[in-house]
Amino acid sequence: MMKKMSKILIGIAMILSLFLLSACGGGNKASGDDTLKVGLILALTGDVAVFGEPMRNAVQLAVEEVNAKGGVNGKRIQMIYEDGMCDGKQAAVAAQKLVHIDKVGFIIGGLCSAETLSIAPITEEKKVVLLSPSNDEWGVGLQGAFVAAAEKAGLEVVAVETAEPGAADVKTQILKIQSAGPDAIYMPLFPGDMVIALKQMSELGFTPFLMGADATKSDDLIAAGGDAVEGLVFTMPSTPKSPAYASFSEKYNQKYGTAEPNPYTAESYDAAMIAFNAYKNSDGTPEGLKAYLDSMGPYDGASGTFEFDEFGEVMKPYDFYVVKDGKFELFER
Repeated sequence: MMKKMSKILIGIAMILSLFLLSACGGGNKASGDDTLKVGLILALTGDVAVFGEPMRNAVQLAVEEVNAKGGVNGKRIQMIYEDGMCDGKQAAVAAQKLVHIDKVGFIIGGLCSAETLSIAPITEEKKVVLLSPSNDEWGVGLQGAFVAAAEKAGLEVVAVETAEPGAADVKTQILKIQSAGPDAIYMPLFPGDMVIALKQMSELGFTPFLMGADATKSDDLIAAGGDAVEGLVFTMPSTPKSPAYASFSEKYNQKYGTAEPNPYTAESYDAAMIAFNAYKNSDGTPEGLKAYLDSMGPYDGASGTFEFDEFGEVMKPYDFYVVKDGKFELFER
C-alpha cells in the first residue's frame, strides 16, 4: 500500500541559478572612470531580510577583498545595493534603476523568485548579465520535483495547497490537508510563514510529521516558534568541509560577529567573486562576460566546488536538520 503524503507550498525556495544573456549591447565596459559598477538586488527589508542581509554582507566582504587587492583590471568595484523586498514590482523598479540610471552590466540577485522573474526580462532586453545566488520557483520547481520523487518512491500525494507569502491565516488550507489524512506534510516556507502555519496546525491539534526546506533555517524560527517548531525536519545545502569555506566563515565572523553564516551567504560570496572574475577575464561586453561564464568550468568557492550546467544551474548535496530542544541538529535518517 502506498503511504499517503501531502504538502503545503507557500513561499520561495532557493537554488543557485544563472541567467546568461548573449546578445549585444548593455554593460559598463567603458564607464569613463576608474569604477566598475555592479548591481545587487536582494530582499533587504521585511521578513525575508533575515536571509537578504547576510547575503549582502557576504557580497560586501567579497567587494572589500577584491578592492584591497587593486580591484578588477585597475578599476575599483562599486557595488550598488537595491532592496527587492521579495516583491516582483519592487525588484523591477530596482532593476530599471540599475540598468538605465546606474548603467551596470552585471546584476546579482534576487533572493526570491518573484524578484528574479521580474528582473530577468529587464536584463534580457538590455543585455545585462543576471546571476542569482538564491533563486528558484518553489510553487513550480519544488512542487513538481516533490510530486515526481514521491510517486517514484511509491508514495501517494493526497493534497496540494498554496497560500500567499506573509498570509496571516492558513487554517483553510490546513483543514483541507488534514481532511485528506496525510502521514507527513512538506512545507518549504520562510521562517515567518512556517511559524504561522505550525502554530495554527498546533491549535487545530494536527501534528503529522513535518518537513521544510532550505529557507527554514533561521534563529528567528526557533525564537518565534517555540514548541510549535520542535521536531521540524528540513533540508539544507551541505556545508563544505574545505579550506575555502573555513576561510570564508572565519572572515565573515571577524567582520560581522556571526559564528555561522546564514544559508546562502557563501553562495552570495561566490556569486560576487564569479562576477568579478568574469570582468577580469573578459573584455567586459555582454558577449565577453557570457563567454567566460560558459567556459569557466568547475569553480572552487566558499560554497563548495561546483559547475554550471547547460541551463546555468548548479546541483549540490543536501543535509537534513531537525529542530530539537530549541536547537538545529543534524537529522539522522
